[in-house]
Amino acid sequence: MILHLSLLFLGVFATSTSVIFIKLSQTDAVLLAGYRALFAGVILLPLFIREIRKYPDQNKGSLLFRSLAPGIFLGVHFAVWNIGARLTPAANSTLIINMLPIITPFLLYAILRELINRAEVYGTLLSLAGLVVLGVADYRINESHVLGNAICLVSLVLYAFYMVWGSKNRDIPSLWLYVVPLYLIAGIATMLVLLLGNIVGLMEVDPLRYNTLREFSLILALVFIPTVIGHTILNYSLKHLRGQTVSIIVLSQFIFGGVLGYLYLDEIPDPAFYIASVLIVIGALIVIIAVQPSRTKTE
Repeated sequence: MILHLSLLFLGVFATSTSVIFIKLSQTDAVLLAGYRALFAGVILLPLFIREIRKYPDQNKGSLLFRSLAPGIFLGVHFAVWNIGARLTPAANSTLIINMLPIITPFLLYAILRELINRAEVYGTLLSLAGLVVLGVADYRINESHVLGNAICLVSLVLYAFYMVWGSKNRDIPSLWLYVVPLYLIAGIATMLVLLLGNIVGLMEVDPLRYNTLREFSLILALVFIPTVIGHTILNYSLKHLRGQTVSIIVLSQFIFGGVLGYLYLDEIPDPAFYIASVLIVIGALIVIIAVQPSRTKTE
C-alpha cells in the first residue's frame, strides 16, 4: 500500500507540471493536445504489442471500444485544459481541476449506479463555495481570470468522465492494454477536430509552424512527464487503489501547481486562493469520508 501511495504522489506531481509546459509553449492549444496524446501512445505502443501477445485471448476490437469514450474525453480535456490554463494562474487552474473528487460521486452514480448521500451533497456545496470565492476575487482583481477559470471548470468535467471510465475498465488484465489505445484515440480524435476546424475555416493551424527546438523540447517534456509518467501512474493507481483514495491524493496537485507557478512563472497566488483551497479541500474530505463505505463494498 505504501508503495502504491508513494507512486501515486509521484504521478500527481508529474501531472501538475503540465500547466508549466503549456503556459511556456506557444504551440496552438488544440494542436499541443493532439501532439501530447498521440506521441504518448506511439511511444508506449511496443508495450501494447508485448501485452497483446501475452494475453492472446483479449479481443483487440473490444479493447479499442472500451478505450473509445475515455480516450475522446481525455483528448478534449487536454485541448480545453490547454486553453484554460493559459488564461488563469497555474495555482487557480490546478485548484479547479482538483475539484475532481467533488463531482466524481455523481458520475459514479450516472455511469456505475453508485448512490450518493446527503453528506456528499453538503461536501459538494462547500467546495463549490470555494470556487465562488476564487471566481469573485479573480473578477475583482483580473477579469481575464474569470474566463480561464470557467474553461478549466469545463475541462474538469471532461477529466472526471475520463477518470470514472478508468475505474470502470480496471478489469482489463494489463495497464498497457488500456492506456495505449486510450492515448492513441485521444490524440487521433484531437487531430481530427483540428483537421475539421481547418477545413471549415474555424481554425487556421499549421502543424509545422511550431518547429523550433524550444517548442519541440516543451512538447517532449509535456509528453513524457505529465502524460507518459503522470497519467499512466494515475491509471495504474485506479487499478490498485480505491477510486476515492486516488481522488483525495490528486488534491495535492494544486499545491504543486502553485509552487511551480511561483518558481517558473513568477505567479504569486492571491489571498483568495488559500481561502478557496481550504473550502475545496474540506468539501472534498466530506465527500470522500462519506463515499468510502460504498466504494469499499464495490471494490
